[in-house]
Amino acid sequence: MRLYGLILLGAAVLLAKVSANSDAQAATSFATAEHSVSTNRFLRVSEISEVGNEERVISTKIIPGADLVSNFVLKQWLAVLLKTNTNTDNVYAMLKLNAADDNIFQNSRFLAWATYVEKYNAQHPGQPSSMLPKLTKKYGNERLGTILDAAKHVESTKNLATNLQTEQMKVWKGAKLSTDDLFSMYKLQGGAPDLLASPGLRIWIR
Repeated sequence: MRLYGLILLGAAVLLAKVSANSDAQAATSFATAEHSVSTNRFLRVSEISEVGNEERVISTKIIPGADLVSNFVLKQWLAVLLKTNTNTDNVYAMLKLNAADDNIFQNSRFLAWATYVEKYNAQHPGQPSSMLPKLTKKYGNERLGTILDAAKHVESTKNLATNLQTEQMKVWKGAKLSTDDLFSMYKLQGGAPDLLASPGLRIWIR
């Protein structure tokens, strides 16, 4: 029982790390969720706050099974937010994805956000939410294009990256970017020795 308690505590600490500094709207979402969803199924806000101060002294990496529990907790937490219609931009902020690096497609929180966006759009077919604006704002067109191109070559992220890449191209077409603009954006004018291996070239010719 002691080990089980440590696992649960570790999972709650991990979630607290994600949500600790969320804005007032995030806090309201949690509070609303407590009243709308059975506490037997979802993590209570009070449970998060009670362990928040333990974050500095407990490492979930040394607790057996902590990753499985934390993933379960994350899914339940996102289910609460979905029930309270928390918009996708706020969830992005709660998950602190703006701090992610270029390997964002390997980030479990990012993939959880992608799933959240898909489910949110299923509930709001008339007002779909896109992941692209947030990602473009964070990385810029050129950098994001390269990230998407790399993610397309990984089986587990291929479909998501392809969909985002297609959407990105539609945005560029709507902005009337020419092939010359894209060629310049990806810095292909110089004819570098590794030009044929350049992700930018693959993006430019697609």
